[in-house]
Amino acid sequence: MTSNVTSNLTEDDTDEIEDVKMMTKEDTTYGPDYEKTGPSGFDGQRFTVRLNNFMNDMDSEKFSISTMTAEYPAEDFRQLVVTVSNTLTEFKQYVMTSQEQMQKLRQKMTEVKDDIRSKIQTKAIYPDFKIDDGETEKKKLEAKLAAIAADIAKCTIDLTEATKFSAETENMAIEASLEAEKAVEAAKHMEEEARRKSELEARKFEEERRIIDEEKRLEEERVRQEKEHLAEERKLTEEKRKGLEKRISSWEIWPSFTYETVYGDYDQGVLCIIRGSPHCFEKLDVKVEPIDPLLESNVTYSCNEELVSKMVLVEPVDSLQEAVYVAIPHCMSRTSAISREAVIKIEQDGVWQELPSQDVTFEEYKDLKLVQGKISQTSRLAVFTRFKKDHAHLTKRGGRISASVDSRITISAERGTFKDKTYLTVQIQPVDSSSIADIKHKETNCKWLLCSSAIVNTHWDAESFHKPIKMTLPCPPNPVKARKAAAMRAAKEARMKNPRAVNVIPEEEKPDAEDRPRRPETASNRWYMGEYGSNDDDENDKLFLLESLGSGKWMVVQDVTIAQIRLDLLEIDLQHPIKRFLVLRTKTSAEEGHVKLIAETIECHLSQRSVSILLKQRNEDPCDILVQAVPASYVEKTLHKMTDEGYDEGSNISHDAILSEGDVIEVAFRGNITNDDSGELKFVYNSHLKSCMQFYVTEVNKYLQKNFQVYRGFAEINKVVSIVHPPELKKDGDDSGTQSPRQRIEIKHQRLCDILITIPKENIHSPTPPPLKAPVTIKNYNDPINEDLMKHFAADLGDEWKKLAFYLNIKRVRIQAILRNNESHERRDEETKFDMLMTWLKTVPRGMNKISILTTALLRSGRRDLAEELRDAEHDFRKIHA
Repeated sequence: MTSNVTSNLTEDDTDEIEDVKMMTKEDTTYGPDYEKTGPSGFDGQRFTVRLNNFMNDMDSEKFSISTMTAEYPAEDFRQLVVTVSNTLTEFKQYVMTSQEQMQKLRQKMTEVKDDIRSKIQTKAIYPDFKIDDGETEKKKLEAKLAAIAADIAKCTIDLTEATKFSAETENMAIEASLEAEKAVEAAKHMEEEARRKSELEARKFEEERRIIDEEKRLEEERVRQEKEHLAEERKLTEEKRKGLEKRISSWEIWPSFTYETVYGDYDQGVLCIIRGSPHCFEKLDVKVEPIDPLLESNVTYSCNEELVSKMVLVEPVDSLQEAVYVAIPHCMSRTSAISREAVIKIEQDGVWQELPSQDVTFEEYKDLKLVQGKISQTSRLAVFTRFKKDHAHLTKRGGRISASVDSRITISAERGTFKDKTYLTVQIQPVDSSSIADIKHKETNCKWLLCSSAIVNTHWDAESFHKPIKMTLPCPPNPVKARKAAAMRAAKEARMKNPRAVNVIPEEEKPDAEDRPRRPETASNRWYMGEYGSNDDDENDKLFLLESLGSGKWMVVQDVTIAQIRLDLLEIDLQHPIKRFLVLRTKTSAEEGHVKLIAETIECHLSQRSVSILLKQRNEDPCDILVQAVPASYVEKTLHKMTDEGYDEGSNISHDAILSEGDVIEVAFRGNITNDDSGELKFVYNSHLKSCMQFYVTEVNKYLQKNFQVYRGFAEINKVVSIVHPPELKKDGDDSGTQSPRQRIEIKHQRLCDILITIPKENIHSPTPPPLKAPVTIKNYNDPINEDLMKHFAADLGDEWKKLAFYLNIKRVRIQAILRNNESHERRDEETKFDMLMTWLKTVPRGMNKISILTTALLRSGRRDLAEELRDAEHDFRKIHA
């Protein structure tokens, strides 16, 4: 049966069956050597041993983290990791080769199985095969085929498991490789950390050693300084012991002598205090008296100086054997002391010059501000204030100095700017923003001005600079930029205080682009921090450096670099010394000619004072006049003081004028009013001293102005201006006189204002019989004030009756009418006082307490005796009617 079937197969079919038989044999191709070495010579046992060795090395104390020090074997650890990585790479290559061979084997087995199955099931393969005869052989072949299929399926399962194991092994190799790389990085990090720790410990050790050395050095320095201090103290003690008598003669311990004057607002009645040597000076050795500033017409006020004390004449009875020290009280305010300082000026050869001065204090006059100077002969002295001066020096090495008034004002010189040591004097004249605003408001030629820096006065010993000098000078920023910067700060602060909530609108609720409201085309653009889009403000500006030429003239300095290093700070490169200069910030349209006029206007404005002229009459005597010139800011305060002094009559309107320190003011008259004395009425204006004049007026003609109830006239307030003309040169051939020509001084009067003055009329006409008075009967049952008491008080009152009328609120017009009605009466004074009291009694309301009102008025008028008498009368009245 077998032979028949075999004979019907072709040669190729027989070969394929033999191949399948060969493949069914168990492990006839891959023997023990394959399991040991693998398809590419890979040794599995050796790989397992090496892995165990790697684990043992990693667990050893050599690579333990707990023993990590600066000597940790990081390099050995790195080499171990590299070896592990290489071993895993070999294993990965082995696994990949095994996968490829298994895949090829699987494909081959599948192909053979499919061929056998197709040929057995197809009759065409066996055309002469008889089913009846070969049924048994066919079943055997089918059984073998089934066995082969089972073996192939088993091999497929084994191959799938091997592939899965290979993939897992490859993943493990990749993870192991990543862990190896992380381990290498960790090893590097640990090595770096150990190195940093070592360096930190080394630095810490060095710092501790340095601190110990520094403490040791400081201790040695302290001991050395203590020794030097002790030596210096011993030296000073020895010097004091040797020169004790010489030090006793120091002016600080000399006796002081106080020379008094009329009590003033600031001097406590002290005119001056003089210190002199106790061996050769007594109080009576000098004669001290105040001087009227009006008599000292040669007093000069230079560079915005202000007089802050009385002028003092110190005249020795005989010549002084030694110089004395004179201290004069002054009234400089604390506000002025920020930018000003007090100095004494002395008259020498008709010229007032500055005297070396210093501030002093006395134990008995702690509240007085005094300035002291040294004199040795007859002297006229006064205390003036001027802007502070800073004295400094710069060497060949250069340097940097700053002004005491404002530390932002600095002068810096590089090395080699000067050949020798150079002395420098700096004086700063502030230009406040209110003055700039006033100038821009009043002066039309300053419309280009934005702001100005302070005026700087310098005095250099050097005539030139070898290198430019850098100077920083504050200058207010452009107002537009300042406003925007302020708005930005305010908006930022507002956002920080009140954060605005943000409402998130979902995408589906947002309107389409065509549905959104559009901004009107006519709406003006707004700046995002404020409404600046609709104005004409310009952020651009120009900076000009101007130099003073004297006599109020200025010029623009060319070829100078001005840099703005901050919003309100400039840096200027000075190529040569400039005595007096300032920086102007102007609009871009300003030209040099405009800038010169602006500088001249600023200088002129700063030298002038806005003054108010006040004229008041005494309540008790309207002919007593007080005229006072005060700064415009002190008008209300001065009016209250004048009222307290009894000068309350007259207009409350102040008359503004522009004056300078030391200007002479003269009072003249026109109309039916004139001065009671024929002398001139003049006084000197000083902003810190009381500038006033008190005088009496009278009518020019008592028969004039019949239609008025008072005499009327005007006080003309004039400023005396002295114009100095240069000396006239002699003509050729004019030999008359041998004296040199002198300057000619022309006196002019500049009208400041006119103030109306009215005084009551008295004795206007010839004597006429007094007017008949209607009989008046006062019926009062509530208090003792009646007609008889008023007659008694009228008989006892003196000149204070006018003051009493003022406190009883009787109008001045009524007083004048009472005077006119009683001018021809035999008992004029008594009747006038009685009518005044009866006028008050008839006008006082019934509900008012007449006793209290009259008692208060009598006390304020200085008649306490009458007030006591009125109280006694009230007490008796209450007792009788009880």
